[in-house]
Amino acid sequence: MLGADPNKSLEKNTSRLAGFLQECSLLGCLSGFRHFEVCMRSREELLLSILPPALVDSGNRNVTLLSSTHLLAESYIKEMDCTVFVVTGYAVYSCPYIYAWKQSQRALRYMSNAVEPDVPLRLDSTTSWTTRNVALWEMVWELISRVTWPSPKNPFAIDFDYLDQVSLPQSLFLTGALLNFLQTLWVEAETQVSFIDQVFEDIQLLQQRHLQLMRDYTHKINVTIPSG
Repeated sequence: MLGADPNKSLEKNTSRLAGFLQECSLLGCLSGFRHFEVCMRSREELLLSILPPALVDSGNRNVTLLSSTHLLAESYIKEMDCTVFVVTGYAVYSCPYIYAWKQSQRALRYMSNAVEPDVPLRLDSTTSWTTRNVALWEMVWELISRVTWPSPKNPFAIDFDYLDQVSLPQSLFLTGALLNFLQTLWVEAETQVSFIDQVFEDIQLLQQRHLQLMRDYTHKINVTIPSG
């Protein structure tokens, strides 16, 4: 017996990492979650900001701040007192790692171990990735559970007030993309996941909203374009 071919094992992890980076890209272009914000920093880096509960409960999030690069602004991070993580899929490591990029004092109180910015976090989800299929949403879930107290009942709850503020075309595309993300999560999640029922409720609400937005957008186009 020659044993397992290490090149085949490396190829498998490389292929899985490419799929993971695709997950990051899909999540990185979304907005409208109540408890976190995301944006792509590079092809291999996803920024994930976990919002403080006080900001979530106040409902004072400003839609003009939620651009694709606002998480890179030191002033925004300091003002919002948010913790920003970097979810990475560096090809040199062939597996995901997550780093604490910017840390609020509030979040540090709930981290069990000291956190160094250049040392990846020891998470169950990232550690298990090499031996089983672990989705990106599972990593996000674990991070939110670690730094937020009390932990939200549904870490992937949708901020429908935010969706009300964006333009009709943007809202139409965004609800469709959020639907795709939540439906994928719902299919992949085990039945014992505590928030799966809340995810399904948001899926139903997004479906209704998306259909109504399609009607509104179609009507707007028909009114704008004069009939021949």
